[in-house]
Amino acid sequence: METKRSVFVTRTVTAAGFVAVMMGCVSFHVYTFGMLLFAVVIFSLLEYYRVLQPRIHAYQQVLITVLGGLLFFLHFSHAFLFPVPHLQELVYCMLLLPFVPELFQGEKASMLSAALASMGILYIALPFGLMCLMSGHDAHPETYRPDLFLGMLFSVWINDTFAYLTGSLIGKTPLAPHLSPKKTIEGTLGGIAAAMAVGFVYPYFLGGMTSLQWMGLAALTALAGTIGDLVESLFKRNLGIKDSGTLLPGHGGLLDRFDSLMYAAPFVYAFLKIAEIL
Repeated sequence: METKRSVFVTRTVTAAGFVAVMMGCVSFHVYTFGMLLFAVVIFSLLEYYRVLQPRIHAYQQVLITVLGGLLFFLHFSHAFLFPVPHLQELVYCMLLLPFVPELFQGEKASMLSAALASMGILYIALPFGLMCLMSGHDAHPETYRPDLFLGMLFSVWINDTFAYLTGSLIGKTPLAPHLSPKKTIEGTLGGIAAAMAVGFVYPYFLGGMTSLQWMGLAALTALAGTIGDLVESLFKRNLGIKDSGTLLPGHGGLLDRFDSLMYAAPFVYAFLKIAEIL
């Protein structure tokens, strides 16, 4: 049985390695950033279908939707890793194809199985594709701007840290006790406020936008990220599991680590487009 010390060491080493890989790939080149997210999409999709295996019972659905997820990611990232001919014409069809294998499952046939298979594409591949799209879509180093992705990433980390600290100190009102008993409204507001405060100084080391714009992005990321964390909790509670995987020792799976970022990405992308920043 693991001691508290060994658990702490495992979590610390994993977290340090995770941060080093993330920051290294994002900072080095547009290709390393793209390949990082491409790998995350692949392993996240496999993780998603592994935990849903009892409910997604046709292996053809898994094959179709993993391929569809990768095509979706490449489409929304403008395929800057390598071009795929006629990608746009193919990608939307993949959302409907998981229903076909279900037609031949006899009495086991279930709309839920097909719907869950298709949802993996939207829940995982779409957000990561949008992260690539907002960071630079044409594979040229001079147009690559990792500042937006880093701003989202920092905002999620700051929000999580200060939500925990604020909740521990003054948290009294549960936010969603049936999903996450330790989350409080006070902690949530503290996390969002801290993310906005740090967002104010983003222009000095990330550049790209004004302080007001960065504060808006940070607030939106923190709020949507908190919802994303609760959505992941709902997902795991319905499946009766503690973690989505074991890829990251002491931290669970990739879906456990990227849940906030995945949920926030479409909202941040919409914000950037509406504000005409992209």
